[in-house]
Amino acid sequence: MVAAFYSELELAVSKDRLDPFRPASGDQLETAIQYFWNVALCQALYPSLNMLEVVTRNSLHRFLEQQFGRPDWYDDPSFLQRRERDDVVLAKRLVHRTGKPVTPGRIVAALNFGFWVSLLDALYGDDASGPRLWGAFPSPNLALVFPYAPAGFQPYRRRIHGRLDDFRLLRNRVSHYEPIWQGIRLPSRQKRTPPRIVVPQELHAALIETIGWVNPTMGEASGALDMFPLVEQRGQHMIEKRIKREIGIA
Repeated sequence: MVAAFYSELELAVSKDRLDPFRPASGDQLETAIQYFWNVALCQALYPSLNMLEVVTRNSLHRFLEQQFGRPDWYDDPSFLQRRERDDVVLAKRLVHRTGKPVTPGRIVAALNFGFWVSLLDALYGDDASGPRLWGAFPSPNLALVFPYAPAGFQPYRRRIHGRLDDFRLLRNRVSHYEPIWQGIRLPSRQKRTPPRIVVPQELHAALIETIGWVNPTMGEASGALDMFPLVEQRGQHMIEKRIKREIGIA
């Protein structure tokens, strides 16, 4: 029964896709359990990832609207650099295809998370070739976007950018259901230090915390309402029971 089920699973998703979940023993049932548990973990991270993206982009949009004195700040010729201008062109095209008016609110929603993260990188910081949105340390503007960030983060553009870029990488992994169950490899944010392996529990806790840097109420709600803790603690056992029931194992 297990062999037949596993054969169908391997045919459907491929051997290469299943290999990262295969234990040293090669046990087929355990491989299937780990694979589906990883899918569940990825799904359980979507709500907090989505909330982080929404509160961050809206906070940045409000700040930039005030900074430039216009809701379509992305069209100011002195601001965005080439890559981000291309992102805006694509967002306008996507909105236009819906047949709806191309408004600032729709553009903001159509821009991907990577666009917003890029607005916090060095090019928009104190780099002489960029617009110096954040300026040299300490940056009072960061406190306008992340008003509840702790003192160890709030003035530091590089630290905030690094954390959000970690979430961008996590989002990319999650959206393709790539292996995260044992942790994901993230680049070092300090010179001459190796990459880090960060487990999903730690990433989830950091997500909730960072949502609270912008909106504490939404941070608390996200922590209380999403299902990640349950999936992380009990999901593996629940999936094992369901697979066994599905293939007729007592």
